[in-house]
Amino acid sequence: VRGRPLVVEVSRTDVTKRKDVLLEAFAAARSRVPGALLALTIDGTNRELRDRLADRMAELGLAGSVAVLGSVWEHLPALYSLAEVYCTPSVMEGFGMSAAEAAAVGTPVVASRLVPFAVEYLLGEHVSVPVPGAPDLLVGHGAILAEPDTPAAFGAAVAMLLEEPDLARRMGESARAAVIPELTWDHLTVRFLDQVSAGVWA
Repeated sequence: VRGRPLVVEVSRTDVTKRKDVLLEAFAAARSRVPGALLALTIDGTNRELRDRLADRMAELGLAGSVAVLGSVWEHLPALYSLAEVYCTPSVMEGFGMSAAEAAAVGTPVVASRLVPFAVEYLLGEHVSVPVPGAPDLLVGHGAILAEPDTPAAFGAAVAMLLEEPDLARRMGESARAAVIPELTWDHLTVRFLDQVSAGVWA
């Protein structure tokens, strides 16, 4: 792992998380950044999907470039901190907690346009960047958003951040600033108590 550009994804093993899209996207990014490593979580709760993903990894020739993780919850802060990019192609999120956790340690995010946290907190003013054969990327201050289910777009976004470390650093700093202190427990508690005092919840 040492010295290799690291892309991370953490989520339950469910089709809505689009880990298959992530694998295809990573394969495309790795063709531009050959030393890149992907670390993602795949557990045994959905054996059929787990087996399909294993087959897809083999088809894409990703042996030696993908680290499949099990339960790593206690190690998440360190894992996020080690990553150059956090990537979530998920198509069903109420908020996007893992993306928020990665942003909190200063890791830039690549997400689908269906991850509310990335859209609401990390996009901001943005530019559209064309991708051959795929919808444009939206490059914001703390995240790059891709159209759902477009491996080419996700791959281009991941490669962009791996190839441009200064851009990744700036986006990571902006991502962290969007989360800290806005979404810390202390800040949220104080805001809630202020609202209670003001009668907002009466």
